[in-house]
Amino acid sequence: MCGFAAIYHQRKLAAPDVCIRSMAQRMQHRGPDADGFYEDSFVALGHRRLAIMDLSPDGLQPMWDSSGRYAVVYNGEIYNFQDLKNQLPAYPFRSKSDTEVLLAGFAAWGTDLFRRLNGIFAFALYDKHEGRMYLVRDRFGIKPLYYFEKDGVLAAASEQRAILATGLPEKKLNPDALSDFLWNGCVTGEKRLTAGIRQLQAGQWALMDARGFSVHTYFQLGQTQAPWNDKDPATLKKELLDLLRQAVSRQLMSDVPLGAFLSGGIDSSAIVALMSEVSSGKPLTFTVGFEENRFDESAYARMIADKFGTEHTVLTLRPQDFLDALPEALNAMDTVTMDGVNTYLVSKMTRNAGVTVALSGLGGDELFAGYQTFKRYLQWRDKSWWRLPHALRAGLSYPLRHWMITPYYRRIGAFLNVEKYDIGHVYPQFRGIFERNTIEKISGGKPLANPMAEYLKQVAGKIDGLPLLSQYSIGELSGYTQHMLLKDTDQMSMASSLEVRVPFFDNDLVDYVLQIPDAQKYPHTPKQLLVDALAPRLPDEIVHRPKMGFTLPWDQWLREELHDFCQTHIEALCSRGLLNADYIRQMWRWFQKGEKQVLWSHIWMFVVLEYWLQKNLD
Repeated sequence: MCGFAAIYHQRKLAAPDVCIRSMAQRMQHRGPDADGFYEDSFVALGHRRLAIMDLSPDGLQPMWDSSGRYAVVYNGEIYNFQDLKNQLPAYPFRSKSDTEVLLAGFAAWGTDLFRRLNGIFAFALYDKHEGRMYLVRDRFGIKPLYYFEKDGVLAAASEQRAILATGLPEKKLNPDALSDFLWNGCVTGEKRLTAGIRQLQAGQWALMDARGFSVHTYFQLGQTQAPWNDKDPATLKKELLDLLRQAVSRQLMSDVPLGAFLSGGIDSSAIVALMSEVSSGKPLTFTVGFEENRFDESAYARMIADKFGTEHTVLTLRPQDFLDALPEALNAMDTVTMDGVNTYLVSKMTRNAGVTVALSGLGGDELFAGYQTFKRYLQWRDKSWWRLPHALRAGLSYPLRHWMITPYYRRIGAFLNVEKYDIGHVYPQFRGIFERNTIEKISGGKPLANPMAEYLKQVAGKIDGLPLLSQYSIGELSGYTQHMLLKDTDQMSMASSLEVRVPFFDNDLVDYVLQIPDAQKYPHTPKQLLVDALAPRLPDEIVHRPKMGFTLPWDQWLREELHDFCQTHIEALCSRGLLNADYIRQMWRWFQKGEKQVLWSHIWMFVVLEYWLQKNLD
């Protein structure tokens, strides 16, 4: 896990060697162990290394293939690199790293390599003979890849701030991305908040050469649809358990200390249970605990740690510790997030314990229908109101959308107003921060289309052969999970030079679970299929306890301890003239009075937006 930077320039670019070093320096936290650079007439490559596989100098980057034709700078891990390596017996491997497999694989298979990779990755690959640069991102968008392309110059990196360090993009706000942020609480489309910087989307690769720049798709969620052969429950659970074991086993590869986050919930407990079976050593586990019982889950984590004999560490925190860490966490935001403080703290604790790699249970809810919205998506589909014409539903929804105070009833009104009940129209209503009427008031005009909704509308027809729960999984994996949870995990963990791996995002596991019929995956009890496949490993106390997560008193903090901080940043945002200042100030007043129409998260998103603008664009 590292940070990479790459520049390709057809026209003369002033001091590319200085630019590439500035980019790498900006990402030193992503790779504190070493750096490396290469420059020629058209290309500059830079790398910051967090050494995990092959700690010797043979693993340094930029790395060249044996012929001297291809070079790569790369961030991530290829979990099936040994399998791919075995398919390349003629290549004279010099290292034990997965990085060299990328070079050998591309030399043998070209762009067909990308679909063969099972891992978390983003990389730039340079073909010196052809004068081409390839950018590639993993199929689930776990690792970030940003780029700026204009007038024959391409700059790409693991972080937007590295690209800003080149001075190539203007420090201007992109209004399209701001609209995206208001819809979703994060930026989901290819456009970023900084004008000119874009994000290569999950499952895409890009090519830059003398003819220009182009973007291509090698994978799209839901494309792997095979006929499902009915399986009896025992067979289904056995096959699923085998895939879960395989996913965890693949991700234990490491030449440095490795551990796991353990909250005491189903997902992290499942990962730790499987680690204890497939690992030769004693798993290291890490939990955040709280002095206040209403927040604390450490007793459940301890139960799992004792059951599987892990070497367990608990960091006991007070809410004040979160407040104290808030400036550091906000400074770690390369991309704006409403969350992530918890990930920042547990990552810092884990790294300080001497661990460089940690496994996480992120993704279990998305694959195994762990959110209540999965059930709601199925249940609401059968409501009689969907048989009414859209025009009539729109009329009935008008009072709810325009006159109701609480977000819940406004959201119901927005649901009634959708054109049809499919994942493209409905998922954004479940996950969106605001509904359209509120966004119009905040922005002072009609908002641009929601990029997340537009994307799902495009893929809806391609995935309508999948079970309904799986269609909703694709909504989650393409939306909130990819653009907020995975982004937070990456930027907050890498701020402490910690690599986080997510076994529930294994290629084979995801492909399999998305094919499972709703009747066999429906969560009558929490994530029932996952729990049944792992039985009897997870105790009933873990499976049937209330879902807590990191429940913190944000509502109180924003009115009291963080009141002045919020007030200052809201006023600063209002002074920019980007949004309707009068309405935002009114929302702040409503919130302080305890009015129901404004949630703490609504206020916080304005605060973090202003914080990010000050740190990155001012």
